[in-house]
Amino acid sequence: MARGTFGVESIKLVVGWLRGKTDASTEKPSSGHFDEMTFRNRERFRENYQELCDALADIIPFSKLLDLGCANGFVLEAMHAKAKEVKGVELSAEVLPLLPPAIAEKVQIASATSLGKIGDFDLVTCIEVAEHVPYEQSPALVETITANSKEWVYFTAASPYQPGHGHINCQQQFYWINLFRKRGFDLDWDRTETLVGRIRELTPAKWLPMNSLVFRRHGA
Repeated sequence: MARGTFGVESIKLVVGWLRGKTDASTEKPSSGHFDEMTFRNRERFRENYQELCDALADIIPFSKLLDLGCANGFVLEAMHAKAKEVKGVELSAEVLPLLPPAIAEKVQIASATSLGKIGDFDLVTCIEVAEHVPYEQSPALVETITANSKEWVYFTAASPYQPGHGHINCQQQFYWINLFRKRGFDLDWDRTETLVGRIRELTPAKWLPMNSLVFRRHGA
């Protein structure tokens, strides 16, 4: 893969996203828990997550998925419709009444940083969760992700200065790439580039293409 191409595309996405940023950058950090209103406000991203899931299903071969920090269940619902076996973990129980019953029964209320291994999944997704986790718990989050993945990880996390509610741990992508590397997962440059190309026009969730990383277990 042409590393330079990926870098240029990322810069274009960052510039475009920053031009459209709102007063969300002034929000104060939260505890990581979200209330029902916050989850209801996220419904505007549902279509974007459907597009993301369409791309992931085309690019990554898997049949069993774990979504850590599943929130409104966008990923679970989309992948369940594709006949994938799905399970979600969410910190905030306030989301449960908003989930369809078929999806709610697949969601466990727990903290991803202390979850440990709960199964063997072909693909583990963790989307815009890490920035809500205290810095010192970052390794524990990555440990949970990698312990549950047999082969694939799809990971996104807010970058420095990215506005959003409760962003307390915004890191450069290299930081996360290094944590995954130490746990035996390498960045799959080709699949990352292909995925970013598929979703680069997403709006309003413009941060998804900017932050997307696909990892594969070393030697898998």
